Amino acid sequence: MVTLLRLCVALLAVWASPAGARTLSPLEAKLEVVLDPQAAAPREREMILATLRGTFDIEIARYEIEVPRMPGFDWVQLTRDAWRAERVDGRQVRVMERRIAFFPRRTGSLTILPVRDQLTIAEADGGRSFTMIQSEPVTVAVEPALAGPGEWWLPAKMIELSDRWDKGPGELEPGATVVRRVTLWVLGATADMLPPQPPMREPWLITFVGSEQRTTELTWGGPISTVTWEWTFQPRTGEPGVLPKVEIPFFDTLDRQAHAVTLMAMPIAVAGFGENRIEEWREGFARVWVAVLAAALGAGLVLAVALPGVRVSTVDELRRRTSRLLPSRAERALMRAARAGDLAAFRVAAAEVLCRAGRGGGSPLEPVDRALFGPGSHRAVPRADLLAIARDIRRHA
Repeated sequence: MVTLLRLCVALLAVWASPAGARTLSPLEAKLEVVLDPQAAAPREREMILATLRGTFDIEIARYEIEVPRMPGFDWVQLTRDAWRAERVDGRQVRVMERRIAFFPRRTGSLTILPVRDQLTIAEADGGRSFTMIQSEPVTVAVEPALAGPGEWWLPAKMIELSDRWDKGPGELEPGATVVRRVTLWVLGATADMLPPQPPMREPWLITFVGSEQRTTELTWGGPISTVTWEWTFQPRTGEPGVLPKVEIPFFDTLDRQAHAVTLMAMPIAVAGFGENRIEEWREGFARVWVAVLAAALGAGLVLAVALPGVRVSTVDELRRRTSRLLPSRAERALMRAARAGDLAAFRVAAAEVLCRAGRGGGSPLEPVDRALFGPGSHRAVPRADLLAIARDIRRHA
């Protein structure tokens, strides 16, 4: 019964195709996998470029190529099939080419299995015949990877790195965040072969990790894969810190050497943090001296009452004396503007100091006024001159 069924199926196939199945010679149809020349034996996961080439001296109505699963290789089709006419051994034939990239999964002697092509042939009498051709297996000797302990193994034909910040990380406003975006382009690797996002965490830094993006573009020379990483950073206290450099190792398949691309170390800080800390220290130091002076004045008052012939100073006299020892807020602003070379801020602070001392603008500010308001204004005043003017104003205020 089973034999009869098989016979019926065969008869139906012959009836459906008048010409039936057909066997072709290599001169009529040939399929082969041609590897690109390589200077050295490929290593594990290294791209092996190949061309699937079919040569046909028959009229093809339809074809269907099947690349089988291979235990030793991953593979990706790089281009669409390209057809052209070509003269081979004096015969005019049609040639089909398809680019394929193979990636060996392990070391040792690996075999690229035969690729099959199911052909439907247009016969001269208008009928159809069917056949299958296949390529010969190709054996490749694969060397082991050269990755060190804990290193990501990335063989690549070419690699580029882009490291961008949305603002200067060393000049942040208090409470502000900064975004770092890194993009890695690799020729000769698929997107899943690219390394994971490197960690960037420091105790002094709040880090938000964005989702990575991976893409692959297929080209004649191999896949170009891209991965983009993103971090958002915010200093915890504003205290300056440095993100250490990060090295991404790769194996250059052209010069056969191990290299690395580097994310450079980068300082992250709040602008003016050091100056603010100095100012806080000065104010804290001033508060300590206020307590010391209060204690000294208290002791002096006790002695003045206890000792005959000693006059107790008035409150106004004490205020005038202590004000000489501790700079006021306006005087601190004056010195800060002088050190920064900020003429406008210096002029405002100087006017406040002189006004509180009962003095007008006067001659000390003439160089500043000429630079700010005179002909050819916005000229610079040397920082040393500003500091000298500030000291003179404080001395006579």
